[in-house]
Amino acid sequence: MRSDELTEERALAILLTNLNRKAKVSETLEIAQACKYLRDIYGSYEMVAKRVKAGDETIRQYAKIAGLPDEVKDLIRNGLLRGMEVPFQISRIGNPQRMLETAKAVGDMSSMDARDTIKYVLKHPKKLVEACKRRIIESKRTTVDVHVILVPLSEPIVQKLREGLRKKSMSNQIEQIVEQWLKPKGPISCNIQGKVLALSLEKEDYEKLSTKKPNIILESYINDILEKQIVNNVNHSRAT
Repeated sequence: MRSDELTEERALAILLTNLNRKAKVSETLEIAQACKYLRDIYGSYEMVAKRVKAGDETIRQYAKIAGLPDEVKDLIRNGLLRGMEVPFQISRIGNPQRMLETAKAVGDMSSMDARDTIKYVLKHPKKLVEACKRRIIESKRTTVDVHVILVPLSEPIVQKLREGLRKKSMSNQIEQIVEQWLKPKGPISCNIQGKVLALSLEKEDYEKLSTKKPNIILESYINDILEKQIVNNVNHSRAT
């Protein structure tokens, strides 16, 4: 559906029908276009989120998909890129040609491997996309010593979850914070269960983190960092 075919009522209906259910009725691009259309009308992702009772981070991510190059949108239409997560991560790359190269490269990968590849592409802007893909594939073929840190999340972070941010979106934000702060050499992953964050790091990055504040309980240190950053990240995403 083109933006000139949308109306406010039609866009609201698309979001109300799709965003609060697991099985989507509409295609990803149709939902994305509706989010962008309403964002332009209401002036913020937060206002759209309130109207459709969804998380404003979810609205923001779908709206970013609407801004992808046409060639990447064609890959979504043809089923090479599925769901919302991978197309949104591709939208973070910035360079249209590199977006297209990445989209083609990850089309045959699982969602997790695709996301890891895109993250690697983002961290290494001068590397060829295919080289980034090979690096991720090779890393998953090798046995790696991984450390999992269980971090009880503070009430301010839990409150953000309750305000409507999806757990997957919150996990992505936490990963970005840890990457900016720790600058890990290997891939990391975050998973939220209830009020507990499971943060997985390779051995070298775990040891690097452990030496930052040797006299402070590691779980408390991580929680303090996240509590300081997560609200700023959420507020920034609402303003952009």
